[in-house]
Amino acid sequence: MRVLLDVSALDQDFVTGTERALLHLLRHLAREQPADLDLHLAAPRPPRLLPPDLPFPLHRAWGGRAWREAGAPALARQLQADLWHSPVLALPLRARLPRVATIHEFAFLADPGLRDEGRPGLRRLRARWTARRAAALVCVSAWTEAGLLRLAPAARGRTRVIPHAVDAAFLEARPTREARETVPGLGPERPYLLAVARARRRKALEDLLPVLAALAEAGREEVLVLAGPPAPARETFLRRAAAAGLGDRVLAPGWIPEEHLPGLYAGAAALLLPSRSEGFGLPLLEAWAARTPVAARRAAALPEIAGEAALWLDFERPREAAGALLALLGDPARRRDLVEAGRRRLEAAHRPGEPARRLLALWREILAGGS
Repeated sequence: MRVLLDVSALDQDFVTGTERALLHLLRHLAREQPADLDLHLAAPRPPRLLPPDLPFPLHRAWGGRAWREAGAPALARQLQADLWHSPVLALPLRARLPRVATIHEFAFLADPGLRDEGRPGLRRLRARWTARRAAALVCVSAWTEAGLLRLAPAARGRTRVIPHAVDAAFLEARPTREARETVPGLGPERPYLLAVARARRRKALEDLLPVLAALAEAGREEVLVLAGPPAPARETFLRRAAAAGLGDRVLAPGWIPEEHLPGLYAGAAALLLPSRSEGFGLPLLEAWAARTPVAARRAAALPEIAGEAALWLDFERPREAAGALLALLGDPARRRDLVEAGRRRLEAAHRPGEPARRLLALWREILAGGS
């Protein structure tokens, strides 16, 4: 089967969740190289994050920003492709071959005020257009699947939930001096809490500030390390932290090199995930793999993915949230139980390479006429 995989999502400066999931898929397809798969990559220009050593040919589709409609159909005909797969909610609608899209989340369904994904009206239209034309729609969680079916009932019967998996590098993670040195001001000994996010409104980072203030009042030494690329919302968060007198308790090193991120997870006292919307929540898997407990908001897909393997905090009651977090930090047995529960969830549903295997099975099913 000749599959055209849209890799334009990798044309970014930094790796975040969507890019990491796509890179994970590519690495495992390259490692396994199934005999029946002839994989080709498509993008309007060479993506900045695309690894140079992949064994799959990259084809440039003409058309600029409209490349999926202008160049992708012609490219599919030229290559005599059997199937197109997009890792985001965007298909070449005029291409005459089976098409599959992966859908990550609809943040505005969790909170109508969220606009991180652009205008909700356009997002709704895109979901409906895609649902009418796709042979299958891969959702990264049941929560995302439910959102899609709410927006586009025509997708019913053609959805498939394929959750993300953890990268094997996190399973071997250990705290390292080099990882700490990526965070200026952290030093070799100071304890820290970790948040990993591209700062956007749905990440609700500002809800951490009252909790940090309560921890400081309780005499705790932990600082917050905010790992993620620069963004306007991050600068707003840092200004608010300074205005609240917490500027010295928040360290924002920016993007952490991929080779040091597992070590940064492993050295953290806990991962904090205050998001109001997550279609999946990949940092959950990375923290469990690195044996770091998770404290999160009970929102969107997070309860589905984490279950009993997270400490659920009510950020609307910051003193209660801080008290629960304090109790966790002072209870090694509880921390260990949360991590072990997370490791069991990794083994059951999020093993390295599992999304690639399940996606291959779906492609084969579609081309065999089973979807």
